[in-house]
Amino acid sequence: MVSRAEKALQLKNEGNELFEKKQFAKAYEKYTAAIDEDEDNAVLYSNRAACSLATRKYLDASGDAKRATELDPKFSRAWARLATAAFELGSFKQSGACWKRAMETLDMSKPTSAKLKETYDANLKRAEERLENIKGLGHRLDSEYERNMKLPWDRAAYLVPIMKENEVYQSSAYVVQSAHEAFQSGWDDIETLAVAYSPDGKYRALQTRSTNAVSKVVEGLLRDRRVFCVSPDDDTWTEKMNAQIRVEMTNLGVSEWVEIGSEALLEEAKRRLRTDGWEVLRPAICTAVRAWILRAFIVGMYTHDWPSSLRWFETAIDVIERGRKIWQKVPKKDRGPIFDNGFFLTVRGLYVEAMFQAYVKTPNPALYTVPRLLELSENLYRDSKKWKPNPDEYKDDIGAMYGYFVYPRAEALGIQAFCYKEMAKNETQNVWNCVNHAKTGAELYRQAAEEYPLDEERRAFYLAMCLDTYWKAGYATVGELFPICDELRKCVPKMRGIWQHSSMQMQGNRELFELILNYDTDMKALVKKKQLKEDERSKPWFIQLFPLPKSKVTPDRNLPNGMNIGKPRITN
Repeated sequence: MVSRAEKALQLKNEGNELFEKKQFAKAYEKYTAAIDEDEDNAVLYSNRAACSLATRKYLDASGDAKRATELDPKFSRAWARLATAAFELGSFKQSGACWKRAMETLDMSKPTSAKLKETYDANLKRAEERLENIKGLGHRLDSEYERNMKLPWDRAAYLVPIMKENEVYQSSAYVVQSAHEAFQSGWDDIETLAVAYSPDGKYRALQTRSTNAVSKVVEGLLRDRRVFCVSPDDDTWTEKMNAQIRVEMTNLGVSEWVEIGSEALLEEAKRRLRTDGWEVLRPAICTAVRAWILRAFIVGMYTHDWPSSLRWFETAIDVIERGRKIWQKVPKKDRGPIFDNGFFLTVRGLYVEAMFQAYVKTPNPALYTVPRLLELSENLYRDSKKWKPNPDEYKDDIGAMYGYFVYPRAEALGIQAFCYKEMAKNETQNVWNCVNHAKTGAELYRQAAEEYPLDEERRAFYLAMCLDTYWKAGYATVGELFPICDELRKCVPKMRGIWQHSSMQMQGNRELFELILNYDTDMKALVKKKQLKEDERSKPWFIQLFPLPKSKVTPDRNLPNGMNIGKPRITN
C-alpha cells in the first residue's frame, strides 16, 4: 500500500520532469495533485508557484509562494519566488522585503548559494530602484480651477439638466457627469476610513461607513477614466484605496481573495457557491474583481508600470471570461454585473489601453507588439458590434450606455488606426504597403471619431489624427481632406463647451486644432483664388512625411508651393 506521502513524492517528481520539459500547465496539475496528498509540503507550493511564474499568472504564484513561506519560513527559494511575483505585480516594496528574506535564509554552505545571493541582491536593487522612480500621482485638482467651473464634470453637471429638458441625448456630458458622480461618491466614502482601537489601546482596526466604495470608484473609472482625480494635498490616497479594499474584503469574509490568482479564486468561488449560495458569493467575487481592476488602474496611473497593470487586468479578465462560461445560465441578478457584456467590454477596453501604453512607453518586442495590439483591438471591436445594449435597461442612464458600449467600440477603432499607422511608419520593403497602411489607419481614425458624440474631445482628436496620417503618407489631395477639416471645425466649438480645460486640451491638443483649422482656411483661400487645385496635394508646415522605403518605383510625393502656407496663428 503506497502512503499518501509516497504518492505525493511520486507526483512531485513527475511534475519536476514536466517542468524541465517546459510543460508548465501539466506540471502545475501534477503539483496540485501532490498537494492534495500532502497539503503541508512547502516545496510543492513553491514548485507550483514556479509554474505560475512561467505562465505569467503572478497572483497565483504569489499565493502559492506565500503559503510556502508560511509553512517553511526559512525556505529561501520560496521567498525568491514570492519576491518575483510581487515585483511583476508592481508591489516593489514587498518585493524588496522578500528579496532580503531570500538572502537571509540562504544556506551559504551550498556551492550554488554565492551565485544565488548575487542574483537576489541584483533583484533587490532593481526593486528598490523601481520604488524610488515611482512617478505621477494621477490627475490633481486645483481649487481655483475647480471654483471657476472649468472641470469637465462640473460643466457637464450644469449642462445635463438643460439637455434633458430639451431632449438632447447625444452628448459626452452624460458620460463624464455620471462617471464623476460615481467616482466622487466612492472617494467620499473612502475618505471616511478611520482607525479604531480596542479599549486597552492594543488592537488596531480599520473602520468605514461604506461597504461598496470600491464598486462606486471602479464604476466611475469604467465609464470614463478621465474622472480619476485626487486632492493635491493628499499623499496617502493609494494607501486609503488599498485599505478600503482590505476592509471590504474582510467584511465579506474573503480577505485573502484579493491576493490570490484567478485559478484559486474560481475554485474558492465554486466551493462557496455550494455552501452559501449566490447571496454570499455575488458581493465577494464582484468586489474581488473590482479590486483587481482598481489596482491595475492605480499601478498604471501612479507608478506608470504598465506591464504590472496588464497583469492585474489579465487576472480580472480571466475570472470574468471563465465565469461567463461557467455561470452562463445563471440569471444576472444572481451572478452580478461583472459578468455582463458592457462590464466585460469596458474592462477589456482598459486592458487594450494599458497594452497600448506598454507598447509605447516600455518597449518589449517579445510581449508588446503591433500584431498583438491589433488583434486585441479587433476582437474588442467585433464584440462591441455584436453585443448591443438593451434600450430599456439604459433609457434612464445614457452615460452607462455610452461608457459601456459606444466608447469601447470607438477606442478599439482608434487603437486599430494607431497600429496601421505604426505599420506604415515601420514599413521598410514595399512603398505601396506604406501608403495603404496609412490610408487604412486614417480611415479607421475617422470611423473612431464618428462613434463619439459631436461634443466629445476624442472625436476632435481622432479627426486630427486622421488628417495627420493622411498628410504623413503624402497622397491625399487637398479636396479629399476638406470634408474632414469641416468635420473638425464643426466639432471643436461644441467640444470646448465641456472639455476646453481638460488635461488633453492643456497638453497641446488645443493648439493642434488651431493649427489644422488655420491651415484649412489658407488652403481654401488658395483654391478660391485658383492658386491651388483641389486635386493637388499639400501638407502643413508642421507635418513630417513618413520616410518611404527605397523602391525602383517610387510614387511622386512632390508637393506644391502651398505646403509651407498655414503658419501658426494661435488664438486664446
